[in-house]
Amino acid sequence: MNETRNNRNVSHTNRPINRQTNGPRRKRKEKRNSGFKKVIIFIVLLFFILATFFIIRMCENGWTYGGLLATLLGHNKDTVNHLDNVYVVVTGESQNLTDTIMICAFNPKDSKLTMMSVPRDTYTGQNKNKASANDKINTLYNKSSQTLINKLNEITGLNLNNYINVDTKGLRELVDAVGGIYYDVPIDMDYDDDTQDLHIHLKAGYQLLNGDKAEQLVRFRHNNDGSSYPASYGDNDLGRMRTQREFLKELLKQMKKKHLILNLSNYLKIAKNNVETNLDMDKMKHYLPYLIDFNLEDLESTSLPGTPEKCNGVWLYIPNKKEVKKVVNEKFLSI
Repeated sequence: MNETRNNRNVSHTNRPINRQTNGPRRKRKEKRNSGFKKVIIFIVLLFFILATFFIIRMCENGWTYGGLLATLLGHNKDTVNHLDNVYVVVTGESQNLTDTIMICAFNPKDSKLTMMSVPRDTYTGQNKNKASANDKINTLYNKSSQTLINKLNEITGLNLNNYINVDTKGLRELVDAVGGIYYDVPIDMDYDDDTQDLHIHLKAGYQLLNGDKAEQLVRFRHNNDGSSYPASYGDNDLGRMRTQREFLKELLKQMKKKHLILNLSNYLKIAKNNVETNLDMDKMKHYLPYLIDFNLEDLESTSLPGTPEKCNGVWLYIPNKKEVKKVVNEKFLSI
C-alpha cells in the first residue's frame, strides 16, 4: 500500500510540463508585446513628423503670436498672397445713436492698416439752403447700415460693402477684460446729458481708464459750458474723432501686450455679444494672424477732409470733394 502511494507521489512530482499549452500562451504574449512596441514606435514617429512639419510651418509663418495662429489655421508662406484687401465701415452705437463712423482698410500682403473718421454731421443733402438736421450722415445709420454705406460710397468713390457695428457696452466690457487702458486724457472733460444718461467727468493726464471711463472719453465732444478741445487738437467732433482713433490704437497695443492669444476666446465672446456685422467670419479668421502681427506704429489714421459750415441755421460738415478724392487715392486705393 505504501508502495502504491509512493508511486502516486512520483507520478505527480515527475509529471511532464504541458508545452502544448504554455507554448501558444508565450507566443500570444510575445505577439502582444511586439504589437504594443510597434504602436509606440508609430506614435513616436508620428509625433516627430508632426513636430517637424509644425516647426517648418512656424519658420515660414514666423515665431510670433500671429505666426502660431497662422500655423494652427494651416497657413503657409503663400497663404497671405491669396487674401484680398478688406474694406469695412465701422460704427459705434449707444442707445440707437452713433458717435463713431470710420472707414477702415487692411492690406494683409503689405501689412497696411488705414482708418478714416467720418464726422457724424457730414452733409448728405442736395440743397444747403434747405438743410436740416436730417441731412447729417448719422441719421442714415438709423435707417440701415446699407443706406449709410451707399452714401459713404457716393462721398468717397469707394466700393464699400461690409460693416461692423459695435455697441459701446462692448467697449466697456473689452477694456475691463484687458484690465483697463493707460491713456493720456488731453483735457478736463465735464459734460452731462440726462436724456442719454451720459455723464462725463474726467481729469486731464495719464491715467488708467476702466470701461466706464473709456466710454466717457470716446463720447466726449464738448463741456457743459460749451468749451471743447483746442483748435490745434481739433475742436468738437474733429477732436472727438482724433481721440477715438488714438484711443483705439492704444487699446489694440495694450491688448497685444497682455497675452492676446490666451485671452482671445474671452475677447471673441465679448465681440459675439456686442458686434453686428455682415462679414463672413469663417473667411475673416484667416486675416487674424496678420492683424495680430501688425505693427500698430504703422497704422495710418485721418479724417474725411472738409469744413464745418452753418447752413439754414444748422451746423453741418461739408466734405471737400477734391481733397476727399486725394486722400482716398493715397490712403485706401493705393494700399
